[in-house]
Amino acid sequence: MDAGCGVGVLGICAAQALTRAGVGPLLVRSQDRDELARIFTQENAARNGLGPALLRAHTEALLDCPPGERWDLILSNIPAKAGLPVLEDFVNRSAALLSPGGRVMLVAVATLADFFRTRLREAAATILREEAGTEHRVFVYTSGAAGNAGAPEQAAPEPRVWRPCYLRSSARYEMEGVGYRITAVHGAAEFDRPGGAAEAAAKLLSRLGPLFPTGKKGEFRALIHEGGQGHFPLWFLEFLKKAGQALPELLVLRGRNILALEAAQGNIAAAGHTTGGACRLCVSPGVVLNRPPARPDRPDQIDRGLGEQRCAFIAAFPPAPPKTASPASPIIDPYRELWDSLEALLLPGGTALLAFPAAEADRFDRKKIAGFSRLGDLKRRGFRALAYQRQGY
Repeated sequence: MDAGCGVGVLGICAAQALTRAGVGPLLVRSQDRDELARIFTQENAARNGLGPALLRAHTEALLDCPPGERWDLILSNIPAKAGLPVLEDFVNRSAALLSPGGRVMLVAVATLADFFRTRLREAAATILREEAGTEHRVFVYTSGAAGNAGAPEQAAPEPRVWRPCYLRSSARYEMEGVGYRITAVHGAAEFDRPGGAAEAAAKLLSRLGPLFPTGKKGEFRALIHEGGQGHFPLWFLEFLKKAGQALPELLVLRGRNILALEAAQGNIAAAGHTTGGACRLCVSPGVVLNRPPARPDRPDQIDRGLGEQRCAFIAAFPPAPPKTASPASPIIDPYRELWDSLEALLLPGGTALLAFPAAEADRFDRKKIAGFSRLGDLKRRGFRALAYQRQGY
């Protein structure tokens, strides 16, 4: 396993080196909390001649894997910014995930070397080797109990993000007179307050009011893209409830960060909005707004809800687009793709609400395509929220 794989360097190099050494049969599982990392890893593996029979990329947080899986080798260039509780959890769980005789190879910044030595000693792991570089340390360790891979892990309750190591804070917030509670996690933005884009979007929607059409089957469906840890998605549901409008039968949460998505999922469930089937949730890792392909690496998270039906409401908080092409975004004009996605996913008469840093909002608005009329425009603290209605009924 390459845990926290980034663009896939460690897993790809390991697969090549072990293959040349005649180790096999071999399977490398590369995983990262960021969907964009999965896409880059998958593309880079293919460019290096490594097909899915040898290397498979997944959108998962660090050591998350199917219950009962054991590994002969776990590699990680672990990010210090993950937070000390997450790093300590990695030490505690990694050795227990090893097969008998298995090893962990952990790369850490040099300033955390003492932290990892102490934690490895407390976890009764055996340090087999330590290498020092100018800015990093590499620890090679195994389970402290000879030949014992540790007790099998039990399947964690959903959402898995609620493991204690991820929990950061819990507080009540308010936007536009609508209150809600957020439990925030390490490894995702908006952990201490809603972002400026979410605040601008909430202010604009509160002015417009919740008037949404229904689809062919009379269902109200909504999609929120890059809604963070749940500030805007949860506010949106509470806003509808306060306005006396029914909640969406289906709410799709999409974004790059699986930790943020699962935090939002947990916050919505904790508020009781999914109790008794009042609002079905679909969590769907994705980099762009439009429908992603079926995801064999996360069969429980396939975007199975939308089908051929469109949404009555779409809220999106797109990050600034890359300046150059990438495997995830090979197009030259990302804002045109965003408009095409809105056209494909939004019901006639439906509302699209988007919030950006002000300069990016200007670029997006200039690309507006035929068939959309602007409903509202609001600037707030360097952010700009724009609302559009798709024409035709």
